Amino acid sequence: MNWNKIYERVPENVLRRLGRGSNILLLSSKDIFSSIYDLNLSIIACNTRVKWVIPGIMRAAKETNSVVGFELARTECNLEGGYTGFTPFDFFETVVEFAEREKFYLPFFIHADHTSVRNTSPEEIEYARNLLKACYEAGYTSFAIDASHNPLEDNKRITLELAKELDKEGFGIEVEVGEITSAGEAPKITEVSEAVGYISFLFDNGLTPDLLAINNGSKHGNYKEGEEIFIDLKRTEEIFSALKKWRVGIAQHGTTGTPDEVIGKFPFHGIRKVNVGTLWQNIAHSNLPPDLFKKMKEWAENNRKDIKYANKEFKKEIDSIEKEYQERIAYQSYQEAVKLIKIIGCNGSANAVVERLR
Repeated sequence: MNWNKIYERVPENVLRRLGRGSNILLLSSKDIFSSIYDLNLSIIACNTRVKWVIPGIMRAAKETNSVVGFELARTECNLEGGYTGFTPFDFFETVVEFAEREKFYLPFFIHADHTSVRNTSPEEIEYARNLLKACYEAGYTSFAIDASHNPLEDNKRITLELAKELDKEGFGIEVEVGEITSAGEAPKITEVSEAVGYISFLFDNGLTPDLLAINNGSKHGNYKEGEEIFIDLKRTEEIFSALKKWRVGIAQHGTTGTPDEVIGKFPFHGIRKVNVGTLWQNIAHSNLPPDLFKKMKEWAENNRKDIKYANKEFKKEIDSIEKEYQERIAYQSYQEAVKLIKIIGCNGSANAVVERLR
């Protein structure tokens, strides 16, 4: 297959960072998700809080000829470094550095996950605007605006205001209706009417999102001991079917801990993007030098914080672990990524995307 034409689709903000001679095939997720909309497959988008999981995921994508995404949310990566220590510029540089090292030249995207707007204050909206601008300038090719914490009418207005210009430039846009909760919190399942009214408003006002994140019962993070795992795939498919006139796919948040037999059903219920974050963190943490991880756990316990906040506190030590530990993390990440890619039917998706975009 001749892939030369596909390089013409690399966005200008990426070319400004990489130059026109780069082999890195970093595409807008709008191109990617429009290409696979009619296919029964999903693409994994990986929240890589610890960098050593990235090469393993790339190796898995190469072996299976798959499209993948790399992403971090506002809480994980922001103008101050979030709880991972990454700024948008740092994250882009890290992903691209590994892509060059691994000779990873398949289509992929870098996504600003959960650019949250938690209230309607001018300061909150302006922070989100500045963060999106930083992600754009860093070289990101996909953006999520999450104003789902607000009443629906405010969600519509804020999303439209923040996403419209990025959408006009051809970047992938993910929006959210129905706040996705954390483990231990009760979910409020998104109604079909909510999703239709929300997407209809956005399209009527010139915004053309590619993906809608909904609350279908999944949770962020590790499930609590004894907590029931329930994902309403019937409601998910009802929403997907109701949005077909706009060709909007579903983004699934909160995948860690979900049984494989449930994940395998995702593509057949309209789910086109599967966010996976805590799994990679669990792999990284379980393969760190024992003394380092012990210090991280003690810090989290002493500060009464989730272990995820230790990623930033100990970033220098994590980033400088010996090669033996780097490779352990990469290998287990590779194994889990291959398994996930095959479960959601993503293997072979790179050729499918290129064929449809040429």
